[in-house]
Amino acid sequence: MGANKTNEMNRLVLPEGWTSTTKTRTGGATAGYVETHYISPAGQRFRSFAAMNRHLEGQGQPVAQKWRRVNGNTCRNLPGHVFSGNDQFAQTPDEIKAWVREQLGGDFFDVCPANPAFDGLAVPWHPNNYCNPPYKNITPWLKKAFEEHGNGRSTMLLLPSRTSPMWFHDYVMRAHRVWFVPQGVKFLGYTMRTPFGMMLVHVNGRRPLPRHGPVVGSVDFHRETARFDANGRKK
Repeated sequence: MGANKTNEMNRLVLPEGWTSTTKTRTGGATAGYVETHYISPAGQRFRSFAAMNRHLEGQGQPVAQKWRRVNGNTCRNLPGHVFSGNDQFAQTPDEIKAWVREQLGGDFFDVCPANPAFDGLAVPWHPNNYCNPPYKNITPWLKKAFEEHGNGRSTMLLLPSRTSPMWFHDYVMRAHRVWFVPQGVKFLGYTMRTPFGMMLVHVNGRRPLPRHGPVVGSVDFHRETARFDANGRKK
């Protein structure tokens, strides 16, 4: 990718050739509201940051980025971010890690930690593994999880809940369990939850791959009293 266009005040990073424009509404109940439109090199206009990134993602292009400051650290602005392929900044909340340990029956090897210098795809995995991969490049991590399954190793993956990509049909639909997470996930360092659905996918190295697809349920990390039972069914 070529040079990015950066708005230093808003820390907005657009792909090369893209521009943004703002307009303040002057009448009606929304008077004073500032709209931001994003314009592609071909002249297509998108009315939201998320819509622009969905288009970029669908075209297989790097997504745009927003940044903000949290406790003196620079972090991505999650509501407009769709996790570019090189990102490993979104760290898993402790309550999800605890739940993963419970499901896997013990501690796990984090194969994709917040450490860009570590390549989890290039090393053997452990008996129990956890993977929160870069969401722009999910397929290699799912492929590796199924390869490690052949070695008797189990993996839990935290993924965006998207059913249209081929990685969902090629891999997730062959897994043992899928838990959908209502209301998204608030990653460490972010003030808001993901603007898209999430799911946890279990590839169980102690069992053969299922012939008829995964068992599906839900798990809620946002209520003290869970609305779902241990099988992911609504109480």
